Amino acid sequence: MVTGLFGMALLDYAKTHEYLGWSGNVDVMKVFLMLWLIAFFVCFVMLIVKSARCGATCPHCRKRLQAISAQITVATGFCGFCGEQVFEQTFKKA
Repeated sequence: MVTGLFGMALLDYAKTHEYLGWSGNVDVMKVFLMLWLIAFFVCFVMLIVKSARCGATCPHCRKRLQAISAQITVATGFCGFCGEQVFEQTFKKA
């Protein structure tokens, strides 16, 4: 974030002192800001996708226990995919 702001300031300085004569009418600050915003949102979406992948894995079949398979595993103690025991049941039903 700091390097992005420093880069924007550097580009603005170069534009105002006419070091970027090749840029013509293009506002370099706006282009750089748009690229920075796109990169920020891509990182934000990747963070959300990565957090959605969290969950326990079956020690036998190595599949992620999420959603319905996680509910089956919690209720029964066995994997919803391979049927092997995942959790020890330490409680007794009355």
